Amino acid sequence: MKIFFVSSSSIALEVFKEIVKHYEVVGVLTLPDKPKGRGQKLSQNVIKSEAIARNIKVLDLLILNDNALNLVRGLNPDLMLVFSYGKIFKKEFLDLFPRGCINVHPSLLPKYRGVSPIQSAILNGDCVSGVTIQSMALEMDSGNILVQKKFKIRSYDTSHDISKLVSSLSPSLVLEALEKISKGFLGIPQKSSEATFCSFLKKESGFIDFNLSAFEIKNKINACNPWPLVRARLDYNDIIFHRADFLEVDLYKNRKIGEIVDFNPEKGLFVNTGKGILLLLEVQRPGRRVLDFKSFYNGSRQLIGQVFSSIE
Repeated sequence: MKIFFVSSSSIALEVFKEIVKHYEVVGVLTLPDKPKGRGQKLSQNVIKSEAIARNIKVLDLLILNDNALNLVRGLNPDLMLVFSYGKIFKKEFLDLFPRGCINVHPSLLPKYRGVSPIQSAILNGDCVSGVTIQSMALEMDSGNILVQKKFKIRSYDTSHDISKLVSSLSPSLVLEALEKISKGFLGIPQKSSEATFCSFLKKESGFIDFNLSAFEIKNKINACNPWPLVRARLDYNDIIFHRADFLEVDLYKNRKIGEIVDFNPEKGLFVNTGKGILLLLEVQRPGRRVLDFKSFYNGSRQLIGQVFSSIE
């Protein structure tokens, strides 16, 4: 089976490396190089770099026009495998592949169809999520389920953590799906009535309101790592939050909302919220490295009693 691989994200790199061991990858579709760093030099994504290193044909196209269709058609692929590409495919493009098109989606479809399933699961405080390998259809993320695997989300897991987990789980699941397809398996239809949808996070998602519950705040902090990152102000300086947890206790009702009320070397830096205690686990001052809460506490002036304020 000749496979046409489509991705623009590092989350798909392990799948790509595994697929080329077992199948002929005739081409890779990815997005064009982007400016990166202080010098804004054009930089390749890791999928493109890996494909070039393996002498696999790369199409780094922004628009999938008639010329793009002809280029793909000329590669004579059997199946398209998509994992984190970020663009919608029209019917004439999907029709190029006689064995169909499959997609790796990091949620338990039909839950969280759309572009931010990992972030949405964490933002909503889900304890379980998963990876779905699905056949592609014209309606986004609505195709038949070929393979699905569940995993647990820990209270302090970030989107970055879950992306790494999805990356490690996906190669074997894709191989399983391809084996099923080779035997004629068409997948199990989704229950569209149970579908939920998610959209892009925005930069404004990084704003925080300490009047919310500690559970809601820690979900936002963890969901927004690695982007856009939640931040607040402390003594006129911005503090970036990278990881958090929470305690369902209200021991500090007489203290200010957003106040740093305690430090526990085993649990975290305690911050009072509208309900419960936010446990800060990893923080950063802009331009500095990310610190665990112990290093941050030990390297700062008296923190207990200081009050975080929201950035608007």
